[in-house]
Order: sequence, then C-alpha cells, then structure tokens
Amino acid sequence: MLHHCLTLNPSPSPSPSSLPNSHYYSQSQIQADSAAANGDRGGGDTASLASTQPSPNLSREYSIAIQSNSYQEIRSTVEIHYQDQNAVVLERVLNPNRDCIEEALRYAKPNTLTRLVSDYFDHSEYTSQLCLNLQHAVFRARELYSPLHELLQILPEDSDSLSQSQCNWAYEIFVKFDSFQNPFSFSDDSHHHSFDHIRGCFSNLRQRLDRRLRKSRSLISLLFETAFCSRPVALTTRALTSLVVCTNALPMRKRASRFAQLDAAAKGTFALNEDLITLKSLVDRMQTTIEEDKISVQMGLNCGGERIMTNNGSSLIQK
Repeated sequence: MLHHCLTLNPSPSPSPSSLPNSHYYSQSQIQADSAAANGDRGGGDTASLASTQPSPNLSREYSIAIQSNSYQEIRSTVEIHYQDQNAVVLERVLNPNRDCIEEALRYAKPNTLTRLVSDYFDHSEYTSQLCLNLQHAVFRARELYSPLHELLQILPEDSDSLSQSQCNWAYEIFVKFDSFQNPFSFSDDSHHHSFDHIRGCFSNLRQRLDRRLRKSRSLISLLFETAFCSRPVALTTRALTSLVVCTNALPMRKRASRFAQLDAAAKGTFALNEDLITLKSLVDRMQTTIEEDKISVQMGLNCGGERIMTNNGSSLIQK
C-alpha cells in the first residue's frame, strides 16, 4: 500500500528539528479524506471543504514555537521533574536507603564484610536506576510508534484512493520517526549504568559472598565440634559447664545469624544477576527491532518512486 505517497510532489524534506507534530493537527482532515476514499458519500461535503481550505505553514510555526522562551522553560521544568521523580522512586524502592547504609557503615569497623555490604547496596541502587531508565525507554518507544499506529488506522486500504494530505501526513510521520533516537540505546550511554557492567559487578560480588560463606560455614562447623567435645568435661564440673556453654554458644549464634544473612545476600545476588541477563536479552531485541525499522524508513525516504511505500513503508506500517 501507499506506493505513490512520495510521488505526488511532497514538500521538501524538513529537518528533524523543524518537523511539526502533524498527527495532532491534521487528524480530522485525514479522517475526512479517508472516509471519502472508502466510499462514505455522506461525508463528501466535509471532505471537499477540508480539501479546499488553505493549509497553514505548520513547519514554520512549529520551528518558531520550539525556539520561544516559554518552550525552553517548559522543557527545563519537565527535565527537572523527571530527575526529581526518579529520586523519589528510588527513595521509596530502596529500603534501607543510601543515607541509612552510609550512617550504619560510618560506625562499623572497615573490613571485608563491610565492603561487601557497601558494594551490595551500591549495585542494588545502580540496578534500580537501570530499571527506571528501562521503564522510561518503554514509554518513549510507545510515543514513537503511536503515530504509526494512528496512520495505519486512518489511511484507506486502497492506495489509489490516497489524497495529497494523507500522503504528506504519512511522509512527515516517517521523517519524524527517523529523526528520533532509539529509546533503548541508553544502555550504552553510561558505563556505570550499563547492563554488562552491572552484571559484572554482581558476578564478582557473588564470588566474594560465596568465599565468605565457605569461610563462615567452616568456622561454624569448628565451633560446633568444639562444643560437642566439651560435653564430657561439662559433666564433671557444673561451673566449667556454664563457662564452656557461654563461650561457645554466643559465637555460634552470631556466626549462624551472619551466615544466614550472607546466604540470603548470595541468593539475592544470583536472582538479580539472572534477571539482568533476561532484561539484557529483551533490551537487545527491542533495540535491534527499532533500528531495523529506522533503516527501513531511511531506505524508503532515500529511494523515492514506487519502491518507497511498497517495499519499505508498507512493510513497516503493517507491523
């Protein structure tokens, strides 16, 4: 379908920064043209009226609007709100939060265990931020494909019935689609928030936790054997019994509690690492799909003639 869209003298290719949001301003006109093309004779007067009305220079008006001070103020406000919203979500998701962790570690003796705790919460915070970025990328992808879905619903099935306004609208939507950055390319922007980096951190953290678990398990076994061997001595002297039980039971409780915490952290690290592998696979697929769609659109816009919509535009818009 749409094989002659760009052969009906379309306007010169606008630059990406000057494109209007055409699927909002022209939708009523496109619907009228579509109704007439599909045989809705009752709306013929409306379609005729829409086709005779002069079209404003929306590209020029849009370019002026985005250069105005009010537009820049609104954009700055939205960006600040986006950053503040992320901070609020992280504050709610991370429990305990960064301030509590730093306060607790400030009074702890620096050793291998405290470094493990610090790294575990740092990596968890990075992962939460990465998931927030992924969520926003999904929202942006929906906005990116929304005009294409609207175009598919409004345009007539018969490409020979396309009006000039419909062709111009489709052309502008494809140019605008081509101008947008891939929403899922964020995973390569920041080294500290990339999937590969976080997965590497969790893999290293799990190895360190496993070594700590093996060491704790050995100490617990040693304390248990010591307490078991001390029982005959405890039978001869009550005072000695109390001393042996107190000196061995307390370390065993601490070691057992610490072992349980380390084991939970190791299992949580393993689960997070597996989830990151799944997310990375999904992000790669979505990123590749969008890039392939953008290439199809670019080929269609650059080739011209009938091949634009039959080979490239049609295959993309029908997905």
